[in-house]
Amino acid sequence: MATLEREFSAHWGVDEVFRYFRDGILAGSQSVTDGGGSVYETEGARFIVRVFERFSLTDQDLVSLSLLLADLGDGRIRLTGITAGCGGLEKLWTYGEEAFLKKLTKLADGFDAAHPQQ
Repeated sequence: MATLEREFSAHWGVDEVFRYFRDGILAGSQSVTDGGGSVYETEGARFIVRVFERFSLTDQDLVSLSLLLADLGDGRIRLTGITAGCGGLEKLWTYGEEAFLKKLTKLADGFDAAHPQQ
């Protein structure tokens, strides 16, 4: 497993941030699918959870990326991405996981440039 955590200014709503990441992830590979997720709201906080899957040709296995976006209403949106899969019990091959996380990292690095403050 590999993990990425980032924090963004909430000047764009969490739904807009989610669409940016969802669209970028789905465009990252022909084999990526949106496995579904959920949205939870409580007392001014909003959480979006989504799971994406893709087939790793290198590892010949499925890889998943779990994405959590949390807007706690404090002006920041927190992103957590966790990849899993590939390599069997020994976890010898993690190329697919690393490639999936690299795509998410690239999107996170480019978020502020793609979404300048209004």
